[in-house]
Amino acid sequence: MSDVLVCGGYDYTIFESAADGDVGKMSILLSRGVDVNSVHPTNGMSALHYAIGRHQFQMSQYLIEKEANFFPDRLGRMPSILARIMECSEEMCDLIDEAEAAQTTGDRVPDLSSNRRL
Repeated sequence: MSDVLVCGGYDYTIFESAADGDVGKMSILLSRGVDVNSVHPTNGMSALHYAIGRHQFQMSQYLIEKEANFFPDRLGRMPSILARIMECSEEMCDLIDEAEAAQTTGDRVPDLSSNRRL
């Protein structure tokens, strides 16, 4: 299993895919066995943190649907806190808040198939 996708001679990691919002590349990485909850060795951020940090609504939604876990990065920032620090849209904050609350309380993750779009 490799956590890197070679694309045009460039090594493309799960974190870059998340930050770029490239759902296609993320899908390939996950299909190859890359863990959706991989943690960056330097900052403790997950792909979900990277997607939120770059305001990637569709990627965040995709990662949540793929059962990304909600946990703090090395600075103690939960995804919901990071969304506010990064001044994400209200819609994105709501998406993250609802999914994080559902996971934290053990409830079913909310249906994300609605027409939510940025």
